[in-house]
Amino acid sequence: MRHSCCAFLLLLSFLVFDAPYSYGNPTEHKSYLMQSTFNGEAVQVKLDNFLSVPNSNPGQSQDLFFAVESMRSFEFNSMNSRWNLGSRYSDLEGLQYWIRELNTEYSKDLPSIQSKFSASVGRFYYTDLKLDSLWGLGAIEPQFRGDPLNPIHQGLTGFSAQMSLGEVNFSVFVSPLGFPDTGVTFNVQDGQIVSNSPWFINAPTTVNFDGQVVNLNYNLNIGSRLDLLVNPSFLTGLSANVYDIDFTLNGGVVPSTQFFLEVDPKARVNENNVSFIEANVQPKLIPKSVLTLKAKKDFRLAKVWAEVFTENHQNIKNNNPEVYQSQISDNTFVSLGFDSKVSFKKMDFDFGFSYLNNTGNKPLNKNNVFRYSNYIFNNAIETHMKLSFFPTKLNVNFNLKYDLDESAFLASPRITYKNEDNIQFYAQYDLIGRPLNPDLNGFLSQQAGNDRLMVGLNYVF
Repeated sequence: MRHSCCAFLLLLSFLVFDAPYSYGNPTEHKSYLMQSTFNGEAVQVKLDNFLSVPNSNPGQSQDLFFAVESMRSFEFNSMNSRWNLGSRYSDLEGLQYWIRELNTEYSKDLPSIQSKFSASVGRFYYTDLKLDSLWGLGAIEPQFRGDPLNPIHQGLTGFSAQMSLGEVNFSVFVSPLGFPDTGVTFNVQDGQIVSNSPWFINAPTTVNFDGQVVNLNYNLNIGSRLDLLVNPSFLTGLSANVYDIDFTLNGGVVPSTQFFLEVDPKARVNENNVSFIEANVQPKLIPKSVLTLKAKKDFRLAKVWAEVFTENHQNIKNNNPEVYQSQISDNTFVSLGFDSKVSFKKMDFDFGFSYLNNTGNKPLNKNNVFRYSNYIFNNAIETHMKLSFFPTKLNVNFNLKYDLDESAFLASPRITYKNEDNIQFYAQYDLIGRPLNPDLNGFLSQQAGNDRLMVGLNYVF
């Protein structure tokens, strides 16, 4: 049982941050609250009504959110600065914040060699992978998962330089720091994990040890938080248009966006002569070499794209037979899809479809390991539709993700109305369906108790 209970210990990693950092297209300066682009600030009031029983708070059926987001761009000569920052406060999860972009870019034309040079410093989007922006995997760029059904795609933090030579573009990214996925808020109190978040997966409080049921206490061993984040990154990129197909190739070394855990369980006896197991957990980020290839082509009625992402982790072996490790795997993801838009009279219809498959999952450490899901999807399909009516400014959206391995789905219809004064009203229903199989433990199965109806108001000023 020690082996199985450790699967929950991944959640301890988020304690590295007192307040988490915090979906969208990485090639656009896009608002999370408004699901649109603007230059200014937006505020939101939202009420989540959980229609089934939330995982960690069976007595709590509602959560009230207040959120603010700021998106600004400034230009001065050859300099361009921008930020996309946000924070929110809820009854159940307290204060959370995200930083999608915060950077300054310098650009200069070089007419003598028919080239253009630019350099950026801060937090920015370096890749435009659908694996991160659409699927929310966190393959290269991290995600804020405070609301795991709607992850917020964040940029990388460091320095980047780009140069174009005709139709060919070169880029490089370097950074001494690596920031992982963050999200659900919780704490360790008296050796137990506690959280008000409905998205939190409960950790066990007892374990079967040597034939006896004993209490399980958690202890997270964190040294310097800066030491945890000092993980160098180096990426290079090449993009070109060949036969009207846009190709982008990126490769290099980056830290994992998920914490790798080492767990050293020890038998203890307290002052009342009661036995318990102390689970000493040490999180770390593991460097990995990555390679991505993306191809996309514009047709008259659709934009078609395909992506390949492969990763190979380094420095993961531990020969201590008493120490457990979270399982870590090398993976190769393939994803392809299309997006289309059709206008008819006073209506716009947007439609898209994509497929995701992990074609090369290879576990690297096979002894004394416990499993957790590095990526929320491994074999799934996705479709999204949006119907916009003018001049009423009424939008009807429908998003569906279907996990082919678990026959589980997330369906999210949404209705939005925006008036002339930048006030936006919306209602959204998140329905999570799964088979009645207790052995399923994927992302959607874990969150199957969190069906909800959201109603909200956004205002841009």
